[in-house]
Formats: sequence, structure tokens, C-alpha cells
Amino acid sequence: MKNIIKILFLSITIIGFSINANAQHPAKRKAVKKAVVANHVAQKQQINKQRAARYLKRTSAGVMKARLYVKRNGNYTGDLAKAYHYQKFARVKFRKGQYQKAVYHSRRARVHAWKAIQVNKGTVDNDIKDEPGDNELYSDQYSEEELDKEFKDEMGDVKFDDQSLFDMPLDEIEINEDDMKPESGK
Repeated sequence: MKNIIKILFLSITIIGFSINANAQHPAKRKAVKKAVVANHVAQKQQINKQRAARYLKRTSAGVMKARLYVKRNGNYTGDLAKAYHYQKFARVKFRKGQYQKAVYHSRRARVHAWKAIQVNKGTVDNDIKDEPGDNELYSDQYSEEELDKEFKDEMGDVKFDDQSLFDMPLDEIEINEDDMKPESGK
């Protein structure tokens, strides 16, 4: 009988430790999950900078291509100037570390570049079209009215004159190595 009681006591003790150990796991999981989430957020911010830079670079290529078509065919709709100025503003946002806003404004620039290319009988090449996954960079978070207001508040009244861009250098819309440094914030 003593052996049965010892076995029963030992079994209950082991089961108790097992239950207690399992009760501890959610706390451990929460701590591990917090660490994983913090690491993921930090990586995502870096990825966002890289992805935003890639997006802005491709938009700049689109604006430059639009400039060639507008200059060649002479259909001045103001879309080239809008593309240029929105892209310039996107770069300002990028340099301030506002990568999401930079992508939104660059998207607007890209759409105007596409319009300028199409009106001037050009074709929008794959290298300046959206890539799979680009729509993850922008959603319907900001309305066009909000973006227009932000643009006007920070850039003032801009004259959207396509012809004025032919003599201007386009380096103000390009992402360069200085922009990619950790604390460019210019």
C-alpha cells in the first residue's frame, strides 16, 4: 500500500510540474513573440526604405522618359510638369525619412508620367510600370485631396509648365547615394 501511495504521490507531483510547466509557456511565448515582432518591425522599416528607394528610382526613370516623348512630340498637357514636381516632393519626403509618403507622392508622379508618355504617342515600358507587390507600398490611406493639400502646403503654388522643364536638370528627382545614408535628413 505504501508503494501505491508513493507512486500516486509521485504521479501527482509529476503531473503538477507538467501542468505548471505548460502554464509557463504562454508567458515565454509572449516574450519571444514581442522580440520577434520588434525585430520584424525594425527590418520592415529598413526594407521600406530600400523598397521606397527602388520605387522612386523607377518613377524618376519614367519622368525622364516622359520628358523625351513630350520634347519630341510637343503635346504639352502639364502632366510632365506634375510628374516632375510630385517626384521632386517625393524625394523631399524620402530624405526626411517619410518613406510611405514618399511612395504616395511618387505614385502620383508616376501616373502623370504615364499620361504624358501616352499623350505623346509613347509606350509605358515594363521598367517603369508597377511591379508585383508595389500595391503593398500604397493603399487608400491618403486621398488625392490630402496629398494635394500637403504638396501645396510645403511646395507652395507651383506652375505646371511642361516646356520649362526642358532646360532644368533632373537630378532633383533622382535618389542618389547620399539619400541612402542612414541619416540623410536633408
